[in-house]
Amino acid sequence: MSFFDTTPTGRLVNRFGKDVNAVDGILAMTIAQALAGILTVISTIGVIVWSTPIFASVILPVGLLYYFVQKMYVASSRQLKRIEAVSRSPIYSHFSETISGVSSIRAYGAETRFMQTLEERVDANTVCLYPTLVA
Repeated sequence: MSFFDTTPTGRLVNRFGKDVNAVDGILAMTIAQALAGILTVISTIGVIVWSTPIFASVILPVGLLYYFVQKMYVASSRQLKRIEAVSRSPIYSHFSETISGVSSIRAYGAETRFMQTLEERVDANTVCLYPTLVA
């Protein structure tokens, strides 16, 4: 129970929201795209080897090169996604705190300050999100 007491609300909402979205929406589409990609690569290599048999000697070195480049990409992509997720948690946390204290915020006339804080956090998240989308 101490986990829920010490972990900010934004981080919990971020974690559960991303997990549900990954299982419900992204998983099936990703599996279908992976299978289609694998079948396309196999059939393309088969046609090339059938039409140009000397290409068969090039497949192994190119495959090894691709494997090592892909291994580096996965590691850096994982780090970029982690950084983006960490920068998204303060947005959820600020938003939930703002909703729970909206009457006090309005009473003290601090709407502009809270909107500026939210914009700064969204900007910080966008800085982290862009490299994730490009990678």
